[in-house]
Amino acid sequence: MEAAAARLSDATYTFHSTEYIAGKVHEASFDVKYRPPNTAYMAWESGQEVLWNPDRSDKLHVDPGPFLPVIRLDPNGRLAKRGNRHTIHRLGFVPIASLFAADAQRMLADLDHLRPTVDDLGVKSVFGRPAQCYRSVMNKEREPALYAHKVEICFDQATDLPVDLTVWDHEDGELRQIERYRYENLRVDVGLTDTDFDPATYGL
Repeated sequence: MEAAAARLSDATYTFHSTEYIAGKVHEASFDVKYRPPNTAYMAWESGQEVLWNPDRSDKLHVDPGPFLPVIRLDPNGRLAKRGNRHTIHRLGFVPIASLFAADAQRMLADLDHLRPTVDDLGVKSVFGRPAQCYRSVMNKEREPALYAHKVEICFDQATDLPVDLTVWDHEDGELRQIERYRYENLRVDVGLTDTDFDPATYGL
């Protein structure tokens, strides 16, 4: 996954998010234009748009939708994170790959105590495309720094990028699914340009 993310020049996809936050399940779907390491333009059917281009600005450019003014938000602020488990810094493929790599290094450093249980779930169809899937159960009780207790992940066979990622962890007194992220209509190296990540392109 790290290698696939490293050789990626850009991507477009529809992102489907299901997150457990403060006792409630939040769902969202939006279209994404993505350029590594973590520049993104997002658009919802409701008309909301968000542009994050850290090379041009340290603020999120946000159009909340029809009849509302464009605003700039601190990407780490409470308003920007509302209804999300993570900030925009976790959106792209490079940050996700880095998260997995960090956990892998922790476990490899002490395999006697932290060796995970990994199951090959075979090839599944994810949005009509073949994807190789795995389940990993980690010893988070022995190393709290690990991201989660259990993860299921499916890698698109054509790109080696994750297209279906589900995470379980202990919250509110029990093991529960806290995150699921799916990538529909994933297209890579489509030739996006600076214009695709320019606020002026979208009136932001």
